[in-house]
Amino acid sequence: MKLLRAIDHRVMRWKNGGGETSEIHREDGEGDSLRFRVSLAKIESDGPFSSFPGIDRILVLIEGDEMELAATASAGGAAWRESLRLYELLRFRGEEVIEAHVFGRTTRDLNVMWQRGAFAQVACEIRRESFEVTGRAALVVLRGEMELDCGGEVHVLSAHDTALIDAQEFARAASDGAIVAAITLR
Repeated sequence: MKLLRAIDHRVMRWKNGGGETSEIHREDGEGDSLRFRVSLAKIESDGPFSSFPGIDRILVLIEGDEMELAATASAGGAAWRESLRLYELLRFRGEEVIEAHVFGRTTRDLNVMWQRGAFAQVACEIRRESFEVTGRAALVVLRGEMELDCGGEVHVLSAHDTALIDAQEFARAASDGAIVAAITLR
């Protein structure tokens, strides 16, 4: 298991000036290609999402009342519009042309991105109670504190701290009032 503390996240402003990303964890594939990434994004104004061809994404609204995402029809994809409320998830393809609308308020979201075909399955569940996880996972504390027991070692994680669980490990999370994103990779 590896602990990634919120204070150590790498923060980057967006090129379009509409927000910033705090990178929690990144794995590269061949060359410098993205294989897997978990990050937090602060969206300060309406605007386009960056394009990530060949990447699948899950987005979870973790701060703010609502965010609307709209995709325009593009090669191989239809137009769609989705309204996300707090802790709701949306899965989409990185090459889709997407506009975000934040209704004049700053929002924050959790982004999970992975190279299409790199994993048989990627899932994200929002957990509000104690749970167990076996196998490769990233546990991101969205709110509150979580106590994590992995191999007899107990750690306390606070908001935006993350635990990376290896494929051969078992972890038990006690989340007394915490809200945790459990991202599993198979």
